[in-house]
Amino acid sequence: MKFDAPIPGANYTSDTRQYPWHRKPDIEDYDEAVDYLTSRLQTSQGSGMINSMLEVDMPIAAITSTIVLQAISKGKMQIDMVVVTAGALVRHIELLAKRNGLKYEMGADEDDSLTMTPMQLRMTMAAMGRNKTKEPIPEAAPVEAEPTDTGLMAKPEPTEVSETQQQEMLGNVEEDSTDGLA
Repeated sequence: MKFDAPIPGANYTSDTRQYPWHRKPDIEDYDEAVDYLTSRLQTSQGSGMINSMLEVDMPIAAITSTIVLQAISKGKMQIDMVVVTAGALVRHIELLAKRNGLKYEMGADEDDSLTMTPMQLRMTMAAMGRNKTKEPIPEAAPVEAEPTDTGLMAKPEPTEVSETQQQEMLGNVEEDSTDGLA
């Protein structure tokens, strides 16, 4: 039987310079990074994308995450630079929304989590012109999950264990010499 799996330790010997984020970034200056990110939004394609995402109620934090992750994956800037410039990008998107009269949400709630339902994702893709089916997107009723006390991570039910079973689990049993090894 032949296994198709990576060789253990191969990641230590492989050349990872082929990935853009493993090389020196193109942009290392804060002002240059902010200019790069905001100039991408000032093109007709960029502003159209931002408007479409805001029209389907995508939070500004999620839009920002999308833009900066793309910059990282292309090797334009490193993660620490993205973290520093994200605030300026959020403010720029907020100003674009106000200028165009669009309502917006920042996306930073008390629970500090970003959620996007499959319906919102389909609507976003349709607004960006990537709806391959061209079918109208139906409205989905909100689904509330009921909390359950079952499942893999649920608290196990207490069980009674006899004294003999307890001693066997602890290894306190007499050796049986009839197993043929003595």
